[in-house]
Amino acid sequence: MSVEKADAGDNHLNKAMEEALESVLGDAGDKASFTAPKAREAADPQENDATAANAEGGAGDIAAEAVVPEVLDAEIVDADTTANGSSTADARVKEVEEERDALSGEADTLKSQLARLGADFENFRKRSRREQEDARRRSIESALLDFLPVLDNLDRALEHASDEERNNPVLQGVTMVARQFIDTLENHGAERFSSKGERFDPARHEAMGQQPTDEVEPGIVVGEIQSGYMINERLLRPARVMVSAALPKADKDQKDPDDTNGGNDTDEG
Repeated sequence: MSVEKADAGDNHLNKAMEEALESVLGDAGDKASFTAPKAREAADPQENDATAANAEGGAGDIAAEAVVPEVLDAEIVDADTTANGSSTADARVKEVEEERDALSGEADTLKSQLARLGADFENFRKRSRREQEDARRRSIESALLDFLPVLDNLDRALEHASDEERNNPVLQGVTMVARQFIDTLENHGAERFSSKGERFDPARHEAMGQQPTDEVEPGIVVGEIQSGYMINERLLRPARVMVSAALPKADKDQKDPDDTNGGNDTDEG
């Protein structure tokens, strides 16, 4: 009994809704299309649930069919992105290798330049040291050459002193000064060399004249006007010398007259 009342209430409600829709739409065709589904829902609730389920399933299929292309497109895009990424990585690797080769070549060039620079610097250092030593040597030699004439005068003074004057305190002082000059020269590597009796050597001797004589063969140093000096096995100052020469024929005849006439006289006697 209560079920019948509930159905009657539902029918009454449906009727009221239909009337309201009819007044709004004002179209009998729309009323029929709208009333039929409502009637089916009231007549068979299970069928309505099945229909709704079918509708939802269809909507799900439609949604699935719409998603599948999107997934495929996404996979294609991912494949394209992967391919592009691989190409980009290969290009980057090639670029890095080219940069490495360029840097390696530049490093080799810099090493070669550094080696040449080191060799040039070593040559410069040796040349600078040699030039400094040469400058020091020349300055010492120049100073010694300035002192040598003083020593020459002291030697001349001592050579012309007589034996009685050797005990003179002044002459003894001159001898000490001359000895000190000689010691100073030796401390700087300079030493006097003797030339008398040696064969004339243009590398060490400076000929001031010739002295004819038959006591020695020509070309021998027979007198020394100024002493020569060596410094560290190099010539500091050449010795000024007199060189022997052959006697002229007339002088030789006068000194050694011909014994031919004397021999003839003896035979005649």
